[in-house]
Amino acid sequence: MEYGINFNNNNANENILSALAELNDTFFIENNSSSDEKSVSDNEVISNFSDIEEDTQNLDENFNEMHLNSHEFVENNDSYIEDKVYDDIKLKVKEFFDKGKCSCNPKCFEKIGYERFLTRRMEFEGLNKNMQDMVIKGQLIAFQQDENTRKVTANNRKFFHFKYRYNNNILIYRNTYQALIGVGHSYLDNIIKHLRENGLEERIHGNTEKVPKNMKRVEVNYNIACEIYNFLQNYSDIHGLPSPGRKLNKITMPIVFLPTDCSYASVYRYYVQAFKEEYGEEKRSAHITYDWAQNVHVPYSPQQVGTLFFKSPRKVHLFGVCNTGNFPHTEQTNYVIDEGEMPDDGKQGKGVNCTISLVWNAIQRYNCGEKKLVITCDNCVGQNKNNYFLFFYSWLIDRGIYEEVEMNFMIPGHTKFICDSCFGLIKILYRKSKVNTVDDVASIINNSTTVHLNVSQRYLNGEGFQYYNFKDYFQKFKKIPYIQKYHHFYFTSRHPGVVFYKDKVEDSYKETTVRNFSFNFNIQPSIINARPLTLKRQKELYKEIAPYVDLPFRNITCPKPNERETND
Repeated sequence: MEYGINFNNNNANENILSALAELNDTFFIENNSSSDEKSVSDNEVISNFSDIEEDTQNLDENFNEMHLNSHEFVENNDSYIEDKVYDDIKLKVKEFFDKGKCSCNPKCFEKIGYERFLTRRMEFEGLNKNMQDMVIKGQLIAFQQDENTRKVTANNRKFFHFKYRYNNNILIYRNTYQALIGVGHSYLDNIIKHLRENGLEERIHGNTEKVPKNMKRVEVNYNIACEIYNFLQNYSDIHGLPSPGRKLNKITMPIVFLPTDCSYASVYRYYVQAFKEEYGEEKRSAHITYDWAQNVHVPYSPQQVGTLFFKSPRKVHLFGVCNTGNFPHTEQTNYVIDEGEMPDDGKQGKGVNCTISLVWNAIQRYNCGEKKLVITCDNCVGQNKNNYFLFFYSWLIDRGIYEEVEMNFMIPGHTKFICDSCFGLIKILYRKSKVNTVDDVASIINNSTTVHLNVSQRYLNGEGFQYYNFKDYFQKFKKIPYIQKYHHFYFTSRHPGVVFYKDKVEDSYKETTVRNFSFNFNIQPSIINARPLTLKRQKELYKEIAPYVDLPFRNITCPKPNERETND
C-alpha cells in the first residue's frame, strides 16, 4: 500500500486511501504547463531533484547551526537558591520549636502553630531592610504600653515596655517575637532606640557618605612596581642561595632562598636605604602631644595608713610631652616637679610660663631637623589654649625652627588621649610601690614600661630644664579675641606673624596678624627661678607628714625647717 500503511481490514484501507487522495488534491495541485512550454527530459528532472535535495539538506544544517549558536544553555539557579533559603529558614524554625524556651503553658509559639509561624517568618524574609524596619516600628507602636502614673509620664519616661503579640488573641514573649521576625536581640534594641529618638524616620547607617577605608590606600603604580621588582631581582642575584632540589613553582621559576642572616625586614631596610640614596631624604614632620597629669603624693604606701588620707602630703606635679612623630619609637618625657620647684612668677602654679617652658624644653630635646610640627592637646583654656601659646608657635616660625606648625585641640568633652595612657601606666606601678622621695617617683616612671615609653626629667636646680618668662616676652603681641571658639590653628613661614584659625576641620581658615612690628627673635626670654616652700608649709610637712616617711628618708622629704634660710 502507498506510504507503507496497510491494515487487515479492506474497508479501513479504502478509507485511508480516499483520505490521502483528498489531501493530495487539496494541497499538492500540479501546475498545468502552457501549450508552448517545452517538455523536460527525465534526466533533467532527476538532476533537478538531486539539486533540490542537496540544497534542502544544506539549509537544514545551516538552520540547526544558527539555532544552536544563538541559544545559550544557562543553568537557572534561582529555584535552587529559593529552595535553599526556604530550607534554611524551615530548619531554623524547627530548631526553635524543638529547643525554644518559654514559660507559657502551653508555649506561646506552640499556640501559633508551626505552619503559621513559618509563613509569618517567610513573609518577613521577603521584605527589604527598610521595609522590615518600618513594619517592626509599626508593630512596636502597637505593642507599646504608655500608661502614665503619678511619677512616670511621657516627658520623663526612661524605658519603654511592650506587650508582644502574634495577633489580638495570642501574647508572646520577646524571644518568640524575635524568632518570628528573624532578628537578634541587639537589632531589636537598636530599632527601639531609634524609634524613641527619631520616630518613624528611616534608619541611616553611620558610615553613609563617608569615604571607605580601602579608598585611602596608597596605590602602587607601574613605575614603582618595576623598581621594587628590579631591586628584589638584583638582591636575589647577589645574596640569594639556589634551591638544592629540583622543585619548581607553578610558573617554572627556580626557588631562591635568603641567607640565614637576612629576613624580610632587613631586605625592606636595604630597599629604604637605596631609595633614600637615589631620591634623597623624605620630608618628615614632628608630632607632639602634652598634658598635665593628676598630682601624686610623697610619701605613699600600697597599704596606706588611714590617718594620712586626711592630711596633705608633699605634692609632685607631672607634665608629659609625648613624641609620636617618630613612630614606632614613641617616647613620653614626664617632667617631675616637686611643689618646691614650681616657677616663682607670682602664681606658683601650672600657668602659662611653666607650661610653655616645659614644651619648649621638649621641642629642643625632640627636634631632629623636621620642618613641620603638629601639636595635639586637650581643650584646657588656662594651661594649653591661650594666646601666649599661639605667640610661642609663631615665634618658632620666626626663629626658623619650623616652616609649618599645625595646632589641633580636641572638642570639648574629649580629654583622654595618648598622654593619659602613659600616665595610666605610671599610676599602675605607683599604686603598687612604696614611695618615700621624689626620686622614687622618677624611678617608677622609668620602670613603668619595658620598652622605655616613659622617661622622667627632674628640675635639678635648673640643670634639667629652665623656666622662662614668656608672658612678658610676648606682651606686645596682639591677642585673638574669642579664642575658646576655635579648635584648629596654623602657622607658616610664608606668612610670618600671621595666625590662621578655624572651628571645624571642614571650615575655611580665617587669618589674623599677631605681630606687625620688628622683633629680635634670637633673644630668649628671661629666666624665672624656682620658688621654695614657705616656712608654714615646711613646718606642716615636718610635723604632720614626716612620721609617715621611712626614717632614712625623712631629712630628704620632710627636713626640719630652717627659719634663717627661709627668711633669706
